[in-house]
Amino acid sequence: MIEEPLAAWALSEIDGIGAVGFLSLVEKFGSAANIFERSVDDLVSSETVNPNLAKKIVAPKDWDELSQKFRKTIPDGASIISLTEKGFPSKLRNITNPPAYLYYKGDITIFEQPTLAVVGSRRPTDYGLRLTSRIVSDLAAAGVVIISGLAYGIDGAAHQATLEAGGRTAAVFGCGLDTIYPLGHRALAQRIIQSGCLISEFPKGTKPERFNFPVRNRIVAGLSDGVLVVEASQRSGALVTAGLALDQNRDVLAIPGSVDSELSLGPNGLIKQGAIA
Repeated sequence: MIEEPLAAWALSEIDGIGAVGFLSLVEKFGSAANIFERSVDDLVSSETVNPNLAKKIVAPKDWDELSQKFRKTIPDGASIISLTEKGFPSKLRNITNPPAYLYYKGDITIFEQPTLAVVGSRRPTDYGLRLTSRIVSDLAAAGVVIISGLAYGIDGAAHQATLEAGGRTAAVFGCGLDTIYPLGHRALAQRIIQSGCLISEFPKGTKPERFNFPVRNRIVAGLSDGVLVVEASQRSGALVTAGLALDQNRDVLAIPGSVDSELSLGPNGLIKQGAIA
């Protein structure tokens, strides 16, 4: 039997599968490894793929060569878990477009605890930093796992406050785990690993390109029970995360700010739309 992480990776790499196709197949057949054991007729009759795609799936494969390619996607010191394996974060499994697999360093079981994503501006005010530290410290001390994106500003403040309170935090990357971004948070990332988790759906060698971060944000929201927006402009990625949280039926919370501050426009706007203040 093919190892499940390898099977999930190989299945997701087949041209034409896509996220929806992958999810439909594994829901029907139970695991990615099982899918490769099926016939064309089995796959077509399941009404999840068309005949051409079914032929691609069952076509003979050099699994030794695929295994070598697969191993090269895993950053040094990281582990990988597929959507179909026990231990994959249950909250993330239940969103509409979960990743086929995740690379991680640290303790992936922390996401089964109460979780809150804390997001906001990379250039916050002192007010935003103070509120982030105060709120996060209390929540972390109470056992809430704090999730953010390791960026400068609110993200970094949330991670730092959690660690200082003796809590557990996770950083979701918009690149491979072999690239610490921003580089100035390398030491912070190492501290997070000690009790928390670094996590990404992107393979080794993936750079922190701008278009990766909106994709990453659905994982930030998906791993969380709720999302707290501290300070954000109207075009901030933090609002993208909040929107994704709403789509995933998560709670959205926002810290109100001064009406004459641009960084209050995002949170204040969310509150007007019904976010918890």
